[in-house]
Amino acid sequence: MKGLSWDHAAKWETSILWALRPDLVDMSLLSRNLEESLEGLSARTRGFHALRELGEEVVNHIVSRISDVAVRLLSATGPLNRERYLRA
Repeated sequence: MKGLSWDHAAKWETSILWALRPDLVDMSLLSRNLEESLEGLSARTRGFHALRELGEEVVNHIVSRISDVAVRLLSATGPLNRERYLRA
């Protein structure tokens, strides 16, 4: 997925959480004061640009990739390699 990156409590992580657990996201509580210090979060990386729709797109992408790997694992990998792959 183009542009996908990871963060902590900012655009991507907040979008994903919003898609999966909207009851835990209240964007009205997000301070717009960039001078305010928030523990574990850089002021420049806050979730101002988080979108539930973006989170849904990311979650769908992740599920698709995992399912592709699972199908390849089951259909194109022999038992010995499958066991090695699962251990890794």
